[in-house]
Amino acid sequence: MSAEECISEQVRNRGIPVSVLARKTGLNYQPLKKSLQGKRLLRSNELLPLAAYFGLTLDDLYHSGEGGREA
Repeated sequence: MSAEECISEQVRNRGIPVSVLARKTGLNYQPLKKSLQGKRLLRSNELLPLAAYFGLTLDDLYHSGEGGREA
């Protein structure tokens, strides 16, 4: 699972609107929305605030499909 898929799953599971996530993390809405739709890769400077918001590490984001993290 990619970092984008992991974040998208968190958003879906927690029922968080992308607009709220963008505002709370200080990220721009449109690029974030595109990333969560799989149309754009998240930038390195976007990963830290997203991981922090969900209480995840960067390792969690990149190894979430390997059984190392529970949802």
